[in-house]
Amino acid sequence: MYGAHVPATTRKADCAVAIMEAFPLNPPEAFLLLGKDGMALRSLGIQFRLSMKYVQNPQSLIVEGKAIVEDVFELPENKPIGSHLFQPISRLSGAYLTSFGESKVFLSSGNAVSGLDVFSVGSSSVAFPHDYALYPFLSPRSLSWTVSASGVFRMRRVEDWLGNGVSEDLRQTGGLLKGGGRIMSLQLKESDLRQSLLADILPPASNSSRAVIASSCPFDLPAKLAGEYCSTGAIARTMEASHQVLHRLIYRSVNGVDDAPKIIKVEVVLPRTVEESLATDPALGRPRCWVGQRLDLDVLMPDRPADIRFSVLDSIDLAPGQWPVVLEEYLSTLRAFQNSLSYQDPDASQPEAPLSFRYQDVNYVLQSNSSVRQNIERTDTAGSPSVKVVTESSLDLEGNHKSASCEVRHSFSCSWTDPDEVSR
Repeated sequence: MYGAHVPATTRKADCAVAIMEAFPLNPPEAFLLLGKDGMALRSLGIQFRLSMKYVQNPQSLIVEGKAIVEDVFELPENKPIGSHLFQPISRLSGAYLTSFGESKVFLSSGNAVSGLDVFSVGSSSVAFPHDYALYPFLSPRSLSWTVSASGVFRMRRVEDWLGNGVSEDLRQTGGLLKGGGRIMSLQLKESDLRQSLLADILPPASNSSRAVIASSCPFDLPAKLAGEYCSTGAIARTMEASHQVLHRLIYRSVNGVDDAPKIIKVEVVLPRTVEESLATDPALGRPRCWVGQRLDLDVLMPDRPADIRFSVLDSIDLAPGQWPVVLEEYLSTLRAFQNSLSYQDPDASQPEAPLSFRYQDVNYVLQSNSSVRQNIERTDTAGSPSVKVVTESSLDLEGNHKSASCEVRHSFSCSWTDPDEVSR
């Protein structure tokens, strides 16, 4: 359908016969295609040089044009594609994709089908080995408004993307689990993880604490495509762990391009229920404020179902008198609002967090305003220090989005090379 001529041009050239197809529509699809006053349908016809006509009875769309190329492909290993994936794949590939019987898909696009043979026999570039490919990012859940997944791709081993398992194949990867893997930079040179992580961050101050956080990156393939993964034991341990509810604000600096970005994080422990708030002092728990710098390093792991993000956080716990004034005023107003809820005041209104302020000659803007349900666990390994594992379920108060994360936090020095020890 794409790249076709309108019927008048086709007949004038007298070199091809116009092809007409009718597509049945339901009311929501017809509304989206027509747009306001039918201008959206007209714009589509002009963009793809097609004659498009909307018919009310039966409700359908008639498309007339040239070079409508179509083909039927049989999926490898008889693995079906979920119906909810056809629309995202069609948008990303620029081809019309639909189911065509069991383990078969119908593809209609001149550009996609004509270039299929080229992709199958073309030589791979040096940057990407022949058995790796970029796959579109399809989020199985809603993301935070600060995360843009538009046009995001993730590199995976080709035969693993549609595989049944997510475990590492030591014969193929060389043993990442046992430290046999290599870390390559964007310049395709071997790199040391610790040196790369700490190269661009300043040495910590004498009164600051340094922590390295390892977290799974948000760009991950859905479990149905990446393979089944069961973590019943981890879920059970998380449910048994003690938890708390936090109100968290994170501000990021906007000036200082060459240095690591500075952040200010504020956390307040909230009562989990109304009964808990009335049984104790209705005032909020003691809030805490940290100021410091944070540097992130993303490590792509094409042999694993998820990538890893390492973050170095140098922070100083500020005393109450050292806080930014606007944050102290906001927390005072928030404390008054919490007290009014305890006494069921109908006129109480929730205060809004400050969007920006200046602190110690640095401008900060609000990056995250969320309510967090947090679980903290410690893993005990014989002969090694305990590791803090933090599982959080967050609700973004600005965009009303929910997200979940799991972080491993290290605040001590250990070997980076010994897999039996915990790295800093």
